[in-house]
Amino acid sequence: MNEQALSYAYELFKADGYGDSLEDFVTLINSNPNALQDSYALFKGDGYGDSIEDYGVLLGVKKKDEAGSNTEKS
Repeated sequence: MNEQALSYAYELFKADGYGDSLEDFVTLINSNPNALQDSYALFKGDGYGDSIEDYGVLLGVKKKDEAGSNTEKS
């Protein structure tokens, strides 16, 4: 996870009307695919050029080995 990218994504989300804490934002993007998509769209609109899977890895939502898979290894 890139803390600076996460903080910036949170700031973009806040500027778009989100009012909760950073911790709540992390919980939201980890549990709500639509929120992750919205956050990605804001980040992409600000110049990010990689895929949503890479964005998820960058923010710590998905680990690199989970990025194309919905299964979690134990």
